[in-house]
Amino acid sequence: MARELPVKALLGDELTEDEFEEQFSNLYYYIDLSNEQVFLRYEERVSKETWEDWQNGIESNLNRPAFQMAWDEIKERSDTFQELRRLERNDFETDPADWDQIEPD
Repeated sequence: MARELPVKALLGDELTEDEFEEQFSNLYYYIDLSNEQVFLRYEERVSKETWEDWQNGIESNLNRPAFQMAWDEIKERSDTFQELRRLERNDFETDPADWDQIEPD
């Protein structure tokens, strides 16, 4: 999975419009994986230590320009990824294992 992501995006560089369009599906799949990781912690299927590593990675990547651009487009075009949306709304500071339920946007 990570090998499919553009190195420029991982380094925090902005992608050209053409590069972004070409890489959008890979960025989308990363965001889908991130949402799945939030859900796994919500279901308490991963340890707190694993979650903290994942959470740091998710937050770090979503703060990179290409990932943020893809995430913004996904949020605008769909109502999916409620778990990741909630984590973002909580500034990446809450543990999904402590959530009573996943709230729709």
